[in-house]
Amino acid sequence: MKKSAFFLIVAIVGLFAKDLCPVPNRDGFYERCDYLASNFTKPLSKRTVARWKKACNSGNLQSCYKLSLAYATGNGIYRSYYRANKLWHLTCENGNAKSCYNLANSYLLHHGVEMNLTMAKEYFDLACDMGYRRACPHKR
Repeated sequence: MKKSAFFLIVAIVGLFAKDLCPVPNRDGFYERCDYLASNFTKPLSKRTVARWKKACNSGNLQSCYKLSLAYATGNGIYRSYYRANKLWHLTCENGNAKSCYNLANSYLLHHGVEMNLTMAKEYFDLACDMGYRRACPHKR
């Protein structure tokens, strides 16, 4: 019953998405719809976070990226932009464009690091060069 109710809500939101999200951003995504969809995500369990930490410590970069998002949002673990930035830096150096973009935003918005527009531009440029289109408008 719960699953059918969930799918019914998602279907209704999908039907009215254009009304809720009238203008897509540059990547074609509807920002408000992304926000609505994020409200349907379940909180992370401590067990999942512990697994990501263990995998990250053994060199699994995908787990490091997931863990960085958990730190940045405070989902399943205490919020720490400092730790998120350390992990984004690690994964950015290893080719994760989204990590470079997130790190650039941290420098731009003063999240866990000192505001530094030069570093923000450098990481936006790097993310754009890696193919992450959302970073390209910042490249000038």
